[in-house]
Amino acid sequence: MENVLLLPFAVRALHADTSQYGLQEGLTSVGFVIGSLVMARVADRLREGQWLVLSYLGMGLLAFLYSLQSAVGVAIGLIAVSGFLNAPSFVAGRLINQRNTPREMRGRVFSTSYVVRDVVYLVGMGLAGLADVIDVRLLFGASALVVIGAGLLASVLPGLGLPAAEWRRAVSLLRGAAAAPGMAAARAATLADVELLGSYVPALSGLTPRDRERLASHARVREAQLAGRTSGEGEYRSLSSMERGDVFGEIGALTGSTRTADVVAEEPTTLLEVPAATLKGLMAIPEFGQLVLSKMTERLSRTASLADLPRFGGIDHRELRQLRAEAGGEEMLAEIL
Repeated sequence: MENVLLLPFAVRALHADTSQYGLQEGLTSVGFVIGSLVMARVADRLREGQWLVLSYLGMGLLAFLYSLQSAVGVAIGLIAVSGFLNAPSFVAGRLINQRNTPREMRGRVFSTSYVVRDVVYLVGMGLAGLADVIDVRLLFGASALVVIGAGLLASVLPGLGLPAAEWRRAVSLLRGAAAAPGMAAARAATLADVELLGSYVPALSGLTPRDRERLASHARVREAQLAGRTSGEGEYRSLSSMERGDVFGEIGALTGSTRTADVVAEEPTTLLEVPAATLKGLMAIPEFGQLVLSKMTERLSRTASLADLPRFGGIDHRELRQLRAEAGGEEMLAEIL
């Protein structure tokens, strides 16, 4: 509703002319662009939920201060900074959807979120009509309080707000990864383990009984959620939080390149460990191959530019095409497994 109220607020409360209103809108857009560029450099320093909380609280506070202004210059400055703080919410919102939605459902989740967002916009536009009967300052201040409330709510929602103490604990786990006792001794995998894996990774649920037996015979089970990477100067940053059904170590297994990330467990975790040859065989399943390649791209994009992804991972374009082409044969899967 704030966006719709900007024009009536500028005209009625600030007594701004058309050029001043245009300057306000232009500087808001410039602030958003600058904020997006800054986020490209610093987004990995906080979790997505924390960026969301900071963005909403910052925008809400600035909007409330804006509703109290009578000076056009100060008001324009406040709304420009608000545009800057709007960028983290856009970036964080999309990252939250990407990293917490199963890959096969991302299209539906994003489509639904866009529809809900647009419907809320329409509701806000309708409520903005109240400015004809209610003081526009009061309406703008109320909408600012709603944004602040959204930020406070996000700070306590599971998976979004993360206390600083918990974040420091996660980083300390990464720093101590080299001295950690490591994983428990492995045991041979069973068909029950393979069945459980299929419930978490739908792409593997269609394996034939024979292939499941072969996978179980080659796999091992170990009793380890946070992946991080050292910058080389002793600093650590989080690359991703992993949940049930996630794959890691796939880059080294498929390419033979040196692994650069430490994986530490924040809670007791069970892992299914498969040899590189077995993983390459599983890549013959189209859905699983697409899942692994998308995960590789997602992780490499946090450590190198998109143009450097194949080089960074030790995969050339010919090998990438070969991995995709191998999705045509169940024979390869049976042979390797």
